[in-house]
Amino acid sequence: MTTNIDPLYDKRIKCIYCSHDFTTKKVRSRASKSISVDEDYCTYFQDEKNSPYLYYVSVCPKCGFAFSEQFAPYFRDDIRVLIHNKIMSKWQGLDFSGKRSLAQAVSTYKLGIYSATLKQEKHIILAGLYIRLCWLYRKEKNKEQEERFMRLALSEYEQSYMNGDYESTEMTEIRIGYIIGELHRRLKNYKESIQYFNRVVTQQNKSIEPGTVKVAREQWYKVREEAKEYAKQQLEAPPEDI
Repeated sequence: MTTNIDPLYDKRIKCIYCSHDFTTKKVRSRASKSISVDEDYCTYFQDEKNSPYLYYVSVCPKCGFAFSEQFAPYFRDDIRVLIHNKIMSKWQGLDFSGKRSLAQAVSTYKLGIYSATLKQEKHIILAGLYIRLCWLYRKEKNKEQEERFMRLALSEYEQSYMNGDYESTEMTEIRIGYIIGELHRRLKNYKESIQYFNRVVTQQNKSIEPGTVKVAREQWYKVREEAKEYAKQQLEAPPEDI
């Protein structure tokens, strides 16, 4: 007899702001089988209704502070006051602890982005929130919102790359350089894309990530061809009516 196991489970969480204990849903690893991955690491799952992306952000039901596991646990005193005034004092007790719809997941990301901004989290943390929200919109084929949050993610990744605040995370210089190049490519910023992919490829002898370098080289060739085709289309486009 086969037993159907719920893909979601309750995880105990302590709010990093107010220390309130609560539960939030997470997706079991066995239930999050991936079927494909885009060049910017967006993963498609066999069961998109229970995608791990929907449960990436935890929202404290008591104070309203929203955070991921990547947030730093400490707060400056002035930041604590700011969060109290901007979030906690206005919180209306919304509950995101159950199964989430896409709309609810989007709300948690926006709360997480607002919380991270007030907390002055690292650029790499904000980039992670923006890029996952971009992916949610991509899966819904909402091109306008996908590109909006892709641009915001790109800005944060570039800030992180320049000041090195990714160094204490799972991101590396090779990986962050690659993702910046890929986001520029997707946004048709071909010159910048080529520059970043070139940086990754020329670091190959120092790299412990040959897979990333290999993909960066492939994307470097791809973006060069895309840039040529785009320039050709621009030349062939009829002039706009005056």
